[in-house]
Amino acid sequence: MLGRPQLRLSAQGISCLLSVVGLVISVPSRGGELRSVAYSIGNPSDDEQLLIELVNRLRSNPGPEAADLASTADPDVQHSLRNFEVDTDLMVGEFSKFESLPPLAPNANLGSSARLHSEDMEEHVYQGHLGSDGAGIFTRVKRQGYAAKLKFLCFSGISPL
Repeated sequence: MLGRPQLRLSAQGISCLLSVVGLVISVPSRGGELRSVAYSIGNPSDDEQLLIELVNRLRSNPGPEAADLASTADPDVQHSLRNFEVDTDLMVGEFSKFESLPPLAPNANLGSSARLHSEDMEEHVYQGHLGSDGAGIFTRVKRQGYAAKLKFLCFSGISPL
């Protein structure tokens, strides 16, 4: 179902969530002991947090979540599926082949980069992957201080998905 996700956390999950919200997480060092590392998730809006939750639901249970997406009564989703001529049977079949993946967490630098790009597109009245200055995603995230290696999976406009 595509409504607001219900979060069910174990005691360990709650502890981890509280640690992240507190901006300090404990990670094992090479010797096995835990050390504290500062980590900022930024300040995601309610909509951004919901999007992260929905992505993580899809990552944890790809096939059934794709089936829910394909069969939703949400008019905006149905419009997009028709507009992009999505073969929902193929989509569900392909997503059902994916293995479950661990959840993603927000990152302040990536969130800032995404927000600035959205504002740039709104200000210049366009939608695209490049900024109005021609900067691509690697340049934009680097400008915001994100230093980790980036990996992207992109679908072309001719993809059946």
